[in-house]
Amino acid sequence: MGSPLLVTYSYQFQNGDSWSHSVDVNRARNASATVPASAPEWARLGFHRCENCPLSEDRCSHCPPAVDSAPILERFASIPSIAPVRVTVTTSERTCIRETDAQLGLKALLGVVMATSACPILVQLRSQALFHLPFASVDETLYRAVGDYLIKQYFAMKDGKQPDFDLAGLDRLYRDLATLNIAFFNRIQASSPNDANVNAIVTFRSMSDIVSMSLDDRLSPLREAMQELGA
Repeated sequence: MGSPLLVTYSYQFQNGDSWSHSVDVNRARNASATVPASAPEWARLGFHRCENCPLSEDRCSHCPPAVDSAPILERFASIPSIAPVRVTVTTSERTCIRETDAQLGLKALLGVVMATSACPILVQLRSQALFHLPFASVDETLYRAVGDYLIKQYFAMKDGKQPDFDLAGLDRLYRDLATLNIAFFNRIQASSPNDANVNAIVTFRSMSDIVSMSLDDRLSPLREAMQELGA
């Protein structure tokens, strides 16, 4: 495991409450690691399990991203999705501040937490988490996802492997993510008395659907923009 590489989200709510959470992008990942006693029942692997989950309940009793997300979701469980919040995101390189609502503030943090979990599907997003961009738009997400994937294909080519420059693997990944997000939504819906948690997961689902279901269409505007810039 490398040295800690922290991404810290700090929240300041209008009622004076504040809370922060740090994620070590380089943290150890082991799907079969000992689960904290505080892990909720909805974090068990078999509870609304993803249809495409490759883990075995014999070796892994709980869903890794659910265990990692549980303390965060518990903190936001009673907060309405539209509650105003000031979010400060701090990394070793920069500090980003945004006035937003609880739903988007939670979604941004969950993105980096889930991408750095021990889930065999989400692990494919780990390299994007290394260069985390909070509050990314749909176009920014697409640009980063495609760029990240193509870099990996370049390295595969340099290693003598068959690269996938047609992005077929990226399309499969985001279809898998869409399936995962549906199941995760069901987990949160069964556990949250309020709507910030649920709405954040709904946003995750819509983002993965956009990238996977309209990948070719989404790339066309990016190509036109680059052509206009002479890139």
